[in-house]
Amino acid sequence: MFAEFSVYPMGQVHFSKVLAEIIQEVRNSGLEYQLGPMGTSLKGHEERVFSMIQRCLDIANKHSERVIMSISIDNDLVNDAHLSDRVNKVIGKVAMNTKEEN
Repeated sequence: MFAEFSVYPMGQVHFSKVLAEIIQEVRNSGLEYQLGPMGTSLKGHEERVFSMIQRCLDIANKHSERVIMSISIDNDLVNDAHLSDRVNKVIGKVAMNTKEEN
């Protein structure tokens, strides 16, 4: 399963400290992850991914009365690609399209 989530602890002017704690939890989980500018992507078995997302929500809840979380899920059980493979595939196609235009 692939998932991407974003956490927004409301009422926090600067929430990088909260996000750093969340990313440390993700890092310690052993799941494959990729930090992005607007969210974090995870890859792993469904139970582990959902459990990790719940732990991240729990961390945010410790720091804020209200938390907004956005989650996107791809339940692709066949694809054994790494997160970076998905990104690199698109980058490669963009590069091919650019060459065709020139």
